[in-house]
Amino acid sequence: MYTLSEAFALIVLCLKTAIAPRRDMAKDRMAFLSFIWLRLHRLNNRVAALYARWKNGTLPKPGAPRPGRTREARPAPAIRLPQARLWLIKDTQAAAGGASLLRHWIATNPEFQEFLEAAPQLRRMLNPLCHALGIDIDKPYGVPLVKAPHRTEPSAEPTPPPEPSRRAECIPQSADPEPPPRTN
Repeated sequence: MYTLSEAFALIVLCLKTAIAPRRDMAKDRMAFLSFIWLRLHRLNNRVAALYARWKNGTLPKPGAPRPGRTREARPAPAIRLPQARLWLIKDTQAAAGGASLLRHWIATNPEFQEFLEAAPQLRRMLNPLCHALGIDIDKPYGVPLVKAPHRTEPSAEPTPPPEPSRRAECIPQSADPEPPPRTN
């Protein structure tokens, strides 16, 4: 069984393989896909580091100040990513397989839900990727991730069985049960 971090690494590897630039591409297209590939690589490393901190119990407390650069000190990105939902799948349809894996992993892995509750920064890390793949973290399949309550009470009175068909009574019967005589 894979750990949460290893499973995410496999999903990212699937996405990176799907968008890997080829030699026959135009240079600007190759640069764009290389940029996305590098961002996926960095995201994988950040999620793995956060998972290790969560498992070790060394996550920072929510609301604690964190060291970092101010917004003014950040360099402007060289390449701007599209903002539309599902843009990565529309751009590279081979990424749909990785999106399906990620959607299933989010929906079915109970450890992921625990990790998401313990580390809210995970949501901020995954939101751009999920947006690009058209996945909602809270509702990956389009429905909430809570189970329907179990019904213990019986439903309303059972419906009676349908009445038998009265079609046979509606068909007129001939008065003479004998067949008509044959003529040769």
